[in-house]
Amino acid sequence: MNSLSNEKVFTSSGFEDFDQEIIDTTPDDFYTSENTKKLRVEELANRYNINEKKLLWKLDVHVVFPFAIAAFISFLCRSNLGLLQIEGIYFSLEMTELSLFTAYALFFAPYFAFQFISNIILKRVRPHFWIALSVLLYGCVTLATAWVKTRGQFTACQFLHGLFQSGVETAMYYILAQYYEPSESQKRFGGIYSVQCLAGAVSTAITYAIDTTLINKYHRAEWRWLLIIEGSMAIVSSVILFFIIPDFPENARFIDEDETSFLVKKLEIYQGKSGFDLEVSNKELFSMFVDPVVLLPAMASLGICYATYCYAFFEPIFLTEIMGSSIANVNKMSVFPWICAFVYGNFIGYLSDKLKMRFPFVVLNLLLTLVGGALAFSHPLSTVPDYTKYSGLFLIVSGSYAATPLLICWATTNLGGHTRKNLGITMTISFGSLSGLVCIFPFLNDNPHRYTKGFSTGFGFLLLSLGSSIAYFFVLRSANLKKRTNDYKMKFGENSQRKQIILGDRNPAFDYNY
Repeated sequence: MNSLSNEKVFTSSGFEDFDQEIIDTTPDDFYTSENTKKLRVEELANRYNINEKKLLWKLDVHVVFPFAIAAFISFLCRSNLGLLQIEGIYFSLEMTELSLFTAYALFFAPYFAFQFISNIILKRVRPHFWIALSVLLYGCVTLATAWVKTRGQFTACQFLHGLFQSGVETAMYYILAQYYEPSESQKRFGGIYSVQCLAGAVSTAITYAIDTTLINKYHRAEWRWLLIIEGSMAIVSSVILFFIIPDFPENARFIDEDETSFLVKKLEIYQGKSGFDLEVSNKELFSMFVDPVVLLPAMASLGICYATYCYAFFEPIFLTEIMGSSIANVNKMSVFPWICAFVYGNFIGYLSDKLKMRFPFVVLNLLLTLVGGALAFSHPLSTVPDYTKYSGLFLIVSGSYAATPLLICWATTNLGGHTRKNLGITMTISFGSLSGLVCIFPFLNDNPHRYTKGFSTGFGFLLLSLGSSIAYFFVLRSANLKKRTNDYKMKFGENSQRKQIILGDRNPAFDYNY
């Protein structure tokens, strides 16, 4: 597999002169090795008197930790569909399965659409304010949902919840990409995403505690207590996040001027200038949208996120109806697959960075998810032992929740330039969230002991993800070979400096990783 290094800066791409000061290059020395890049970064660190290991640790504390909290709270509040079902929301609000699923579909409509707008706002509003405000608003909506009296009120709350949640996830990953070079990224992306698995475990643990200590207390149904607790946690977290969420490196409060300069220029060595302030025409934006390097990982995300949302929404239902477990036992059994997925996801992230590979691990985990689905749902109820079906759930959640951050990181680190990176991250995440809307309705009125429609659709989406990932690999490999030709270099060099910066990763100096 190709290494994660992106090749040396093209001489006409408009990058800072500091690169030339650090290492003298000639036209024949067009592609730099990973060792040369490291040497350039080391000399850059010496110039600014930076201890790289100490700075990395500082970044992990001030960047990864706050985003992990934000990811935890976000998933906690949006993934409780299955728990609400088994905790009595149908009876309390006189809802049908169709009306409940429609309410959750209205959550994902604004959640998908406004993620694009959120990242535009992020250019004009400080991230720590925008993300904290988003968490506060959806926390208030979650809390308010606990007091709704009708299904119409519940549906309206879900729409607002999706609207306010849309400002968080794409913002987190885009900012994260501004602090780490490619070979440092996957374990951080994976670590933040895997925290969602802890949120899934905590949510079921909260439900278990409610069922054993708060059942019908103060004349409130169990599902209302769940929303009260989760909404309150989000509101408290929003206050904390306001003070600890990082801004972009240029405006970050926790690093000094030398550390800021080092981070910005280090990232330019690997990925080029961002062109943050450059205006992009609609024609240029459309060409980015249909670019396979941008579109294919978004399609792969659409496929794999069907499995992540499907598991998050319906795991309690699977355990009660497929395995015949009691509600109390479900809340115990639900915790263990989530914990396993958390550990496994972080291990895969570490291994991916260590071996500097993405594609093999994406394929591995997609296949793992497919095998898990086959174990849990492809045979009649009478022929499959419960422990086999339960083990299938472990594979589904572990494979899908490891593959998703791999895809996000893979797509992010293969994009250069502010606009391409921004659009690519937004498309990858928003297409994934679109599958949250799609995955709901195949389970409507489905056979409760087999869920044939739901999981047949799921297998189709996983195959879409697998096919898109394979196509993405070959597109990247072909592009790298093409960039090495003199004809490509000459044609790219004829572009204006502005055009070269906007093209970002299309620069022949940028080597795609896989």
